[in-house]
Amino acid sequence: MCGTGERYVDATERFGALAVLGFVPDPQPNPRDPKCSTRQPWTLLFYNNRDHSSPVATHIGFHSNDSSREFQTCQQLAVIISPTGDLTGPPRESSLLCKFRLSSNQWCIGSDGQYMELELPDPLLLQVGASGIIGRRISLFGDSAKPMGPPLLLAEGIVGFNHL
Repeated sequence: MCGTGERYVDATERFGALAVLGFVPDPQPNPRDPKCSTRQPWTLLFYNNRDHSSPVATHIGFHSNDSSREFQTCQQLAVIISPTGDLTGPPRESSLLCKFRLSSNQWCIGSDGQYMELELPDPLLLQVGASGIIGRRISLFGDSAKPMGPPLLLAEGIVGFNHL
């Protein structure tokens, strides 16, 4: 299901959960595959496309000012939500609350070419505590630059409420 991302990102109406992800600098920039890198912050919006007041997210939207097209070239992205909001340690040392993969063939590009909207593989709770995602660390990994290499950490942030 594709829609125009502008209605979600730029609208004055706020709903769902929002994570603003910051670029994670690469300690070894040479091995990084440039087609899967970004230096601009971007946002993930978790929401229910049928009922914006629902505490259950069914979709995720991506938005970036200038780098969303780069992510189209990544074959796989992995989104990992940790059980805490602690950003001080490496994400690989964190346990997982949930993890899902996004394939490039699932992406819908908005009219400005900078927004992607996907149906989540499983619904996510937009609440604090228990299995809710609010206040949790979220990490985005891309394809490795090397065959059979480890995934590349691209961006991280914290999931928060997106209400006025």
